Amino acid sequence: MKIPKKITPDRIKEAIVEIKYRSSVPFEIVPGYVFRALDDTYRYIMRPTPSPALPPHEEAEIVGLQFQFGSHMFHKDRIKIVLKPGSFVFNCLDSYVSWSTYLPEIKRFLEQISGADVVESFERVGLRYISAYEDMDLLPLINLSYALKIEEYDPRSFRFNSEFEYKGKTVILNISNQLPQIDPNQKTSKPKTVSQIDIDVIQKNISVNSNDLALLINHIESIHETEKEIYFSLLTEEFIATLNPEY
Repeated sequence: MKIPKKITPDRIKEAIVEIKYRSSVPFEIVPGYVFRALDDTYRYIMRPTPSPALPPHEEAEIVGLQFQFGSHMFHKDRIKIVLKPGSFVFNCLDSYVSWSTYLPEIKRFLEQISGADVVESFERVGLRYISAYEDMDLLPLINLSYALKIEEYDPRSFRFNSEFEYKGKTVILNISNQLPQIDPNQKTSKPKTVSQIDIDVIQKNISVNSNDLALLINHIESIHETEKEIYFSLLTEEFIATLNPEY
C-alpha cells in the first residue's frame, strides 16, 4: 500500500509521544536536573493542567494520560513536554505540527538532557494519534464492517475497541462513530456528533542505553511508520483521494 506523506486536512486532535525510562534519581529532583540542562528557549511551568478530553481507555499503557496537579511542564514553541515519574510525555500545544517538525524537537530535548544524569536507560516508547471528525459518519469511509441481528439497532453510533500485536509492537485501536458531543452552551436541540480514530502503537522492553539516542529515535520512527500504516489501511481509497494526499 502506498502511504501518503501528507493529507489535508489531517484532523489530528492529539499526537502524544511517551518515552518511559529507568532512573536511580528520585523523581522529586528530576525537574531541577532537567531545568538546568535545557536552554532558555524552553519555558518551565508547574501548575494543574486539565486532562485532555479523551475517550476512556483503560487497556492502554500510554493512553489516558492525566496531567495531574504538580506535573512539571516545559513549553517550547508549539510543543509541550510533561515530566512524570519514569516518563517524558510530548504533545502539541494547540494543533498538530508536522512529523518533520515534531520529531526533531523530541530529539533536541533528549540531546539536551543527555548529560543531566537522569536517565539510565529507555525502556519503552509509545505514540498515540487521535483524529477527530465532527458531524461525519465514518462507516462509509473506513474498512470496517459488522452487523448485529437486533431489531431497530442503529449501526451509525458505536465504539469499536481492539488490541493486537503487529510487527513486534502492541497496537490499541479505538474507533468511535457519531457519538454526541456534550456542549452546555449549545442552543439547538440536536447535538453535534464526533467520530474518532484513535491509534496507539507501543514498543515495549527496548532497553536502550541513555547514550544511544540514535537507536531510541529509530524506535520512535518505526512506531510512527506503523501508526501511519494502520491509519491509512483503515481508510478507503476513495476517502483518501478526498484528502489531497501528497506522496
